Amino acid sequence: MRAPKLTTRSGNQSVPALMTVSPTVVFDSSTDKPHRVKTAPPETLAQLCLTTIKASAGRSTVLGCKIKRAGSYHLINGGRPNYWKRTAMIKDILVRLDGTPQDDIRLAAVEQIATIFASHVTGLYFSLQSPLTSSEAARKEGDSVEAAAMARLRRLQRETDLRRFDVVGEEDVPDTAMLPARAADTFVELRPDSRSSNPERLIERLLFGGGRHLFLVPNDLRAVSFWKHVIVAWSGSREAARALAEGMPYLHRAEKVGLLVVQGANPTEADLLMGNDAVQHLRHHGINAVKYRAFGEEDETAGVVIEECRKLDANLLVMGSYGHSALHELLPGSTTSRLLRRSPIPLVVAH
Repeated sequence: MRAPKLTTRSGNQSVPALMTVSPTVVFDSSTDKPHRVKTAPPETLAQLCLTTIKASAGRSTVLGCKIKRAGSYHLINGGRPNYWKRTAMIKDILVRLDGTPQDDIRLAAVEQIATIFASHVTGLYFSLQSPLTSSEAARKEGDSVEAAAMARLRRLQRETDLRRFDVVGEEDVPDTAMLPARAADTFVELRPDSRSSNPERLIERLLFGGGRHLFLVPNDLRAVSFWKHVIVAWSGSREAARALAEGMPYLHRAEKVGLLVVQGANPTEADLLMGNDAVQHLRHHGINAVKYRAFGEEDETAGVVIEECRKLDANLLVMGSYGHSALHELLPGSTTSRLLRRSPIPLVVAH
């Protein structure tokens, strides 16, 4: 494999200077807008927030606190110290762009995520240098697609850049995408089906080798918020635990969170308790999750999960890959493959 040529273009015409901000902002939790600003040494920030909360106890709106130097924190449940929670964030989003109308579908999902988390968006464009096409013709075609992709990114009105990789063939795309994917929070792509133009093995390689979750979007993505009702498919496996951890930013933002456990027709006592610890874990993070149970045999799991998501009017499914090996898991007919190819709602998938 020849090393791909890389170029990077920024969607911003100028990079603003670093701004100095006050370390503490007391804000209205119902609007997330600043209410009052105070400054203090870092060691007294928490006490300042607690004092402000207690002083406002007579108001109808509970106040919270953001600590800029240490990340974002919310104070909940009457200002008691035991209820601090740190809000997980999605700050770096990667998305593959290829100059086709499918870019608009990917970017519609990217825009929702970036708007919620104020994320930086990086587009990846892989320009194929076919030996059947002259180098000059390939360069001109690549420049045209790159310009169109950059224009699409700029319409997001966010901090963006585009990275172009000149690769010999489509088979080089997965390995080339791997390194930038490992240094991002998520990689947005279309879920694999007969209509998507994903390079061969891209999803498989990123899922099993990228180390971060994939955000996979259906080809017929509807204009609906991802944040209304999020379902976590829970099997108690290592992969499910990884997906739960990777999905925390989305779960914190969701209006409703459900944890779905699929069991056989004759569950054991241990089966009946499956998921209780995970629900408690989410509640410790300030997420008011509920547990749902559904029944189906192992080879029916994918269909049961999809049907339950439909019944529950879910907008996003968080799931770990089912099983252990990459080769087995994405074989046609496996639970993971069925969910990736058939899910009517976006997926957050981790391994």
